[in-house]
Amino acid sequence: MLDDDNFYDDAVDTLETSIGCGKKQKNNWEADVQVEDMNMDEKQYNSDELHSTSNFDEEGTTRRYKEFNIDIGENTYQIKSYTPKHSCSKGFHNKNITSTFLSQRYMSKIKDDPKIKKTTLQLEVHRKLGYEVSTYQCYKAKRKAQTLIEGTYAQQYEKLWEYCEEIRQTNNDSSMLMKVDPPHFQRFYVCLDACKKGFTTGCRPLIGVDACHLKGTFQGQLLVAVDIDATDNKYPIAYAVAELESKDPWCWFLQLLIEDFGPVSEYSWTFISDQ
Repeated sequence: MLDDDNFYDDAVDTLETSIGCGKKQKNNWEADVQVEDMNMDEKQYNSDELHSTSNFDEEGTTRRYKEFNIDIGENTYQIKSYTPKHSCSKGFHNKNITSTFLSQRYMSKIKDDPKIKKTTLQLEVHRKLGYEVSTYQCYKAKRKAQTLIEGTYAQQYEKLWEYCEEIRQTNNDSSMLMKVDPPHFQRFYVCLDACKKGFTTGCRPLIGVDACHLKGTFQGQLLVAVDIDATDNKYPIAYAVAELESKDPWCWFLQLLIEDFGPVSEYSWTFISDQ
């Protein structure tokens, strides 16, 4: 920028952002210029008016500089040294590319593909931005983006009461029961009316029960009851979320099933389990 002979001649009258120094003297700023690639001494200028200096380098090229006063309060920059040639190579790591930055930049991509892999996101960052990030950064970025999109787990649990009420209004005769130990959530039972009618009218009197682990933030156990329909496909009957798989949660779940479908002695239900 300092090598341009016409820079100050063309732009000084309309210059909005001033390049100058920062020593305060009375109501003006002093402009300092230090040039390292020329055989000239460092000069400091104090002037109430704009002036210019011309110098010749070893090749005989004229280099002209302008120094001027700046009103107090303006944003300024100070040029301390000028090195025209650089030998450093491009770096592939940038501390400003954080997981928060990645979550905001790739939020739409994560929203369109919630199951995107960490390695895929890592390659996307390298291809688009030209920098290398770790798979852990991509994992944190994905989690942060999903939190912004879906909300936190705690916020989702707070909406369970609203969910139960909505199901009761839109799907009459559905069983929606929640057991809590204030302020903690314990169990949640769901048996939709459509599933009840489908089971009693089109399925065999056979109920298979099983459980699996939930791998979310709060974990727990998912208890399910299924049947086999006329086409030999699995038919969901009811499910529940419990704190763990033990005798007490199973008794609670089976008792609610009996209340929904009637006693075993009357309907001859057959239960199958891996226990």
